Amino acid sequence: MKIATLTLSLVAVLFTASCGKDGSSTPASTPPSATANKPKIPDTFKLAAAPAAFITAGKARAEAKTGDVVTVIGRVGGHSENPFVPGLASFTIVDPVMKPCGEDGMDGCKTPWDYCCADPDEMKKSTIVVEFRDDGNRPFLTTAKGFNGIEPLKTVYVTGRAEKDDGGNLVVVASGIFVRP
Repeated sequence: MKIATLTLSLVAVLFTASCGKDGSSTPASTPPSATANKPKIPDTFKLAAAPAAFITAGKARAEAKTGDVVTVIGRVGGHSENPFVPGLASFTIVDPVMKPCGEDGMDGCKTPWDYCCADPDEMKKSTIVVEFRDDGNRPFLTTAKGFNGIEPLKTVYVTGRAEKDDGGNLVVVASGIFVRP
């Protein structure tokens, strides 16, 4: 549970780097290379096809309990310029019902995956963390960005075990992922 708390703490920091009131993004600092001499996420996490049965990220956040095995759908993003946790194979996804900037009529947004035009309370209810861990339940010390095509705004299906903290934040410890082309 300490790992989930650490990950959720990092995500909380990412949420603070959200947009200003005028809809402009606040740039996040660029982390050092997370992939230099770091282990890669094993290909065993890749799913060959999208799962037929799934729930949305928002529904999972509202209903999943620690230990539940869930399959969720969401878009890579969150209320931050960088949905990827620096140095960890972890990222945030947002319920597909939420519209990133540009799809909601706000044109010219350079980082639409930060959902800066969305209501922050709705974003909180719609966002969950996905994390890849090794056999010892430790997060891989690498980035999830690029793995199997994971990029901002990509739609992903994630199967895994739910971990929920007392604040209602949800981490899905991935056992498989499919990235919609």
